[in-house]
Amino acid sequence: MPNLNKLLKNECEKRLQKGIDTSLLRAYQ
Repeated sequence: MPNLNKLLKNECEKRLQKGIDTSLLRAYQ
């Protein structure tokens, strides 16, 4: 089961990073 937790964590981090990138893009426009 630790693999599932790692996968979820990775997915959350990806979404977080995506959100940060999107915010930065909006800030620069």
